[in-house]
Amino acid sequence: MNKIVSSAIALLIAACTFSLGIFSVWPSGPVRFAGSVQLRDAELLNMERNIIVSNNKLYKTEKVEIKINNRAGEKYTKISIPYSKMVHVSDIEAYIIDASGVKINTLKRSEITDKSAISDYSFYEDVYVKEFTLKNNTYPYTLYYSYKEQQDEFLSLDYWQPVIGQSIPTLQATLTLEIPSNYKISYTSRFISSFAADTSGTRIKYTWKTSYRDILPSELFSPSLTGLLPEVQIIPLEFKYDQPGSQKSWIELGNWYWKLISNLSDLPAVEQNKIRSIISDTDDKKEKIRKLYHYLQDAVRYVNISIKTGGLKPYPASYVAQNKYGDCKALSNYFRSVLEAAGIKSYYSLVNTESPVTPILKSFPSQQFDHVIICVPVGNDTLWLDCTSKLAFNYQGTFIQNRNALIIDENHSHFSRIPQLSPDEVTESRRIKVTPNNTGGILCSINYIFRGENYEAFAYLMRNYNENEKSRTVIDALAKGGLEVIDYTLIDPGRDSKEIHISCTGKCNKLFRQYGNDLLISLPPVEIPLFEEPSVRKLPVQIDYPINKTDTIEFTLPDGFNLSSMPKNKLVSNDYGMYFIEFTQNGRKITVIRKFLLNSGNYPLEKYGSLYNFIKDIIESEKTSLIVTSNKI
Repeated sequence: MNKIVSSAIALLIAACTFSLGIFSVWPSGPVRFAGSVQLRDAELLNMERNIIVSNNKLYKTEKVEIKINNRAGEKYTKISIPYSKMVHVSDIEAYIIDASGVKINTLKRSEITDKSAISDYSFYEDVYVKEFTLKNNTYPYTLYYSYKEQQDEFLSLDYWQPVIGQSIPTLQATLTLEIPSNYKISYTSRFISSFAADTSGTRIKYTWKTSYRDILPSELFSPSLTGLLPEVQIIPLEFKYDQPGSQKSWIELGNWYWKLISNLSDLPAVEQNKIRSIISDTDDKKEKIRKLYHYLQDAVRYVNISIKTGGLKPYPASYVAQNKYGDCKALSNYFRSVLEAAGIKSYYSLVNTESPVTPILKSFPSQQFDHVIICVPVGNDTLWLDCTSKLAFNYQGTFIQNRNALIIDENHSHFSRIPQLSPDEVTESRRIKVTPNNTGGILCSINYIFRGENYEAFAYLMRNYNENEKSRTVIDALAKGGLEVIDYTLIDPGRDSKEIHISCTGKCNKLFRQYGNDLLISLPPVEIPLFEEPSVRKLPVQIDYPINKTDTIEFTLPDGFNLSSMPKNKLVSNDYGMYFIEFTQNGRKITVIRKFLLNSGNYPLEKYGSLYNFIKDIIESEKTSLIVTSNKI
């Protein structure tokens, strides 16, 4: 999955979360308490999944009962069943039972549609869905549906998480697995209420049962739900997927990946000659890699093929060279081949880009990845190159930073940690000048420098939106807290710069408020995360990369007004971060220097109170105003 594109789109759509305007905050989601008696929009009454392995084929049967309690719950009546060339789906059945127990509607075959599961940011995916909607106009009612799956080749027997929505309870769920007694598996589970294993003759049957009744709240910076919901993962220790492989250890799984890509570096001779000509004028290894990475970015485009449910084997390098496109697997294999033609060793590397960062379960060797990148050792340094990216060379974006990557190397596959983004690498800075004009209005000029996630979003905006879309999106993002945008300029400082610059002019009259002879001048607020009260917080805090913001604000006092008193400077610094504000005066100009840093980290609930107090103290400090008084009698 191309996380640059997906995160950029999300950021641009939710532009109010940018720290671009005069004021914005991160909202927290609705909190739902465990044991609440409120009527849920829907309830998963029962889910049964039965799995059978026979003659090295995998058969699944799924049965689901969902109770719909109101109109808001109707979104759970839209059922999507994924399938692919590897996963065959059949025998789809569905019907509705009304509140009195009468069957009132049965799904017709004509009501099932087939379509590509193509994402908004993808060109092609090899994953499809069979989709239908079955609902009633009177509540409550229960939707029943079932279907079957068959797979001939597979690395996983099941990844089972019987939850249809974070705020929707699962009253009962059962997973069964029946396999030959000599068929070796490995499994891991969490939050399972009961487990049994029964042997009968030459077969063994496993049964897991669970429920999800203590509803998890939506809270700011909570960890990935992957580790918080009931789940079971089951894999075969030996498998055939394109070719035989083993998941007994990471080295053995790495060897399977190695064999999968080992004969795919077939660059055409004309392409090899072009590569050599690109780097002919330099002997510096890193510069060679940079030039070839630029060539990759310019010559080919990204298309998406889902790595988890689609094919795991990339297209050959010759395919990308000829067609000029590929998914993350194909582009990574292609660039590995390009570097190989240049005499540079690199490694095909697997990474999980889910956000929040989801740790790799190292005790459970298995396919836990959704993205492929390239690792290139250069002396004492290591380059991490996302071959789907159009961003700066060797930029460890928010989508891959601080994660374990599995480096594929014959007989030596191993994990290596991608570096974490530092506070400096995610800094968002503003230089703001606030000046009254002759007509009584307040003018602002603001120069922004964005790094980190907003650099990623604006770089995508700059390179992929037309001028009208770009202008509308930027102005919407800037026009916060009463700022009336007059004009802006979006500046790209260069393809290998890891920051984006914006200059903006506008009116900011809401910063000034008249009280008799006094004028209160508010500070343009820094964006501060709005955490829940400790009394309602249920989950720990996970901040994957730092939040670092700096402001230099210059106020010019209005004619006829003098500063009554200078606010006090303040510095707060602890393990969670730092807040600093300083006021100075030079004639009619007041300069404010302000810095806010929230460190990355995992904070357990027992430390949440002190984290919350740190943020609360900063929010209180942000209420500071400059008070100026008219010198006219």
